Amino acid sequence: MATVTDILGPGGALAQQLPGYEARAQQVTMAELIAEAIAGRQHAIIEAPTGVGKSLGYLIPIAQHVVAANEKAVVSTCTIALQEQLIGKDLPLVGTLVPGLVPVLVKGRQNYLCLRRLALADPHHDGQLVLFETREEARELAEIATWARTTSTGDRQDLPFAPAPAVWRQIQSDRHLCLGRNCTQFADCFFRRARRRIEDANLLVVNHHLYCADMALTDDSAAILPGHAIAVFDEAHTLEDIATEHLGTSVGDAQVRYFLDSLHNERTGKGLLAEERFAAALPLIAAARTANQELWRTVATCAQLSGDTLLRLSRTVELPDELPGALQVLMRHLADLRGLADDDSLAQELRAQAERAAELAHDLRHLIDRDREHYVYYAEVPAGRGSPSLRCNPLAVGDLLKEALFERIPTVILTSATMAADDSD
Repeated sequence: MATVTDILGPGGALAQQLPGYEARAQQVTMAELIAEAIAGRQHAIIEAPTGVGKSLGYLIPIAQHVVAANEKAVVSTCTIALQEQLIGKDLPLVGTLVPGLVPVLVKGRQNYLCLRRLALADPHHDGQLVLFETREEARELAEIATWARTTSTGDRQDLPFAPAPAVWRQIQSDRHLCLGRNCTQFADCFFRRARRRIEDANLLVVNHHLYCADMALTDDSAAILPGHAIAVFDEAHTLEDIATEHLGTSVGDAQVRYFLDSLHNERTGKGLLAEERFAAALPLIAAARTANQELWRTVATCAQLSGDTLLRLSRTVELPDELPGALQVLMRHLADLRGLADDDSLAQELRAQAERAAELAHDLRHLIDRDREHYVYYAEVPAGRGSPSLRCNPLAVGDLLKEALFERIPTVILTSATMAADDSD
């Protein structure tokens, strides 16, 4: 097999492929170091300034390894621009130099249309809008339904327009709502097709947010990324902040209000539980809404007293704790309502909403009680029209990354033009 120097060095395969190409000694050194790390199942940190050609410096040795060893690698970036460069320019070139390379861009599940949910979201029932507040939203749904008959990907980015968030949320793929092989649309499922492409590929391109979100999952069956032997983090100087965000917990007023309104919107009378047979749920939704309002009123008062939009919450700050209990009551009722469902789709929607209520109750309980060691708790109350939220983040992510990343993946490569080091005692 050709060495990385045979490909990247003076007169090598890349120079023969690209007229005018000039070999760069630093790029060759980087590629050799990465090849050595992969062979030894070791990690590596590489700072390489702009102009070195980092992407080819890591793509060549990785491509050679995954093809020869029949393993998978993941390349994670921070910016869309770098992803587009890798997918549109660098990887097609590397594929000509290393035959057998099969790259794919990996996106989060929420980017794909769910055909079952699209059918369930029929905007009219007895001539009335059921799920959507405006005729414009119903019109968008109709346009998406037309597009769904011709698209081969079901990817939101391929739509000829940007759908309203309220519309897309009703029809996007959602792991909680997936019926798997029991779904009538299983054979045509867009996300299932995307998963097949991921399984067939040997080099996956993702962003840091998706990788960290996948890493934070406690249920491995919900993960999008398959097992892999190599993980490369380009633009790695941003990884710590993004990992801190995803390894923490956050719940906001808007989150809870959207969840409750999706069940029953008091203003419009619409929602999943708008039908008369679900009327017993309405007082429980109203109780949760009242508890939610009280919680965020208290949070806003604390922020006003401190004069800060970002307020660190000590354990002495008392917050109303009725909301987690109200959500748990609602969760149990939603689970019981499955007996009233007349089809599998509605039953799955009710089960998923019960799970969502349980997740919100669990996260809010932790945030209100502030019971985790080595985490910092704070409230954010943006000035103006922003929605308040409670958050907790780990004080340091080193140990968490060690357990979730560096001890699980044989070779992790961190590279960037600027790598910061903590030189504190």
